[in-house]
Amino acid sequence: MRVLNEAGDELASTKVPLAKFAEYLAGEAQDSFSNQETPEGKAWPMKRTERLQGRATLVLTGKMMNTVTNVNSGIISLTRKKLRYGVKDMPRAIAHNFGRKKRSRRGVSNVPPRKFLAMTEETRQALIDIVSDWQRETITRANRRMRNA
Repeated sequence: MRVLNEAGDELASTKVPLAKFAEYLAGEAQDSFSNQETPEGKAWPMKRTERLQGRATLVLTGKMMNTVTNVNSGIISLTRKKLRYGVKDMPRAIAHNFGRKKRSRRGVSNVPPRKFLAMTEETRQALIDIVSDWQRETITRANRRMRNA
């Protein structure tokens, strides 16, 4: 009975699969920055200055990239049952991920969307696979412990 209780406790905490999913999301964002494309594989539009300077899009200093691709010091936070992943505290990152059209006295500032965070069908399937594998591994371990007890 103790083995079943331990397995139940392990399954009640979703920290393990959420940590794996956080790593997956960080890798997806890193790929977007490295490949200069959306998670769906569509190339990011370049600004004229980026094209003229011959530099990569959105990686002038690397600060924005590091805040979304680093599981330990980025904006991915993980508790026992919750994963928070996004760009809430970085207005510039929000503008670049979703795009922005802003009017001011100087005219219109247009930032085209350059998604690096997105929940695609592939991302959803990765989450399902991660959780399914974790559940299967947890139950298999419990079965082994019950046979050995």
